Amino acid sequence: MTKVYTIGVSGPSCSGKTTLSQILFSILPNCVVICQDEFFKPDNQIPIDQTTGLANWDCPDAIDFKALTRTISHVRTNNGQLPEWYQSKAIKNDHDKRQILPRQVTQQLDPWLKHIQPDIMFLIVEGFMLYQDKDLSNEIDRKIFITASYEMLKTRRETRTGYATKLGTWVDPLGYFDDIVWPQYVKWNKQFFVDDSCSIVRQDVAHSMLVLNTDVSSIEQTSSKALDYLQTQFK
Repeated sequence: MTKVYTIGVSGPSCSGKTTLSQILFSILPNCVVICQDEFFKPDNQIPIDQTTGLANWDCPDAIDFKALTRTISHVRTNNGQLPEWYQSKAIKNDHDKRQILPRQVTQQLDPWLKHIQPDIMFLIVEGFMLYQDKDLSNEIDRKIFITASYEMLKTRRETRTGYATKLGTWVDPLGYFDDIVWPQYVKWNKQFFVDDSCSIVRQDVAHSMLVLNTDVSSIEQTSSKALDYLQTQFK
């Protein structure tokens, strides 16, 4: 039987989750990825925010958590195999991101990577809301949480052109980050932070997961820290 270790990569929209997941996917042997964005409910089932009248893609009710949890369970119980119907649009085999890291970093990882047994598999679960649902959170063995400032996230989000959905494409209406994305992030993640500024992580949270701040760390530094963490966790 294949032993599947799950790694959660979570954090707010535009924090760098997908890029980090791509790098981990490129480096870790026997690795597959599940993206939470594939488990949004259909467009016509996305809740409407009562204050703004806008579709709220950033709340728990927009996600089919049960389907996501079942998919992870399927991988665990089927020797690391993804369900036939699942195909991630975000992370595929042609996304080789190893060149992002300095060669000395990958060289330091080589001894660890070579000693990972062939019956060990890594499942990366990537998404902006992984630790709010208890059943889903319980399926994740090691948790990574990426943070960034309001200003940085807003700038990144507002430069994006749109998102593929189950029924078409979503483009943020004017002001969507301030009206929906940021307030929802604060609402559903405030248990991880000292206050609503979401700038200082609580000490007990920092002990239970790896917290990375992409305001102060480059993607190379973020990836190196994540790999160092996983190396200590999966010896």
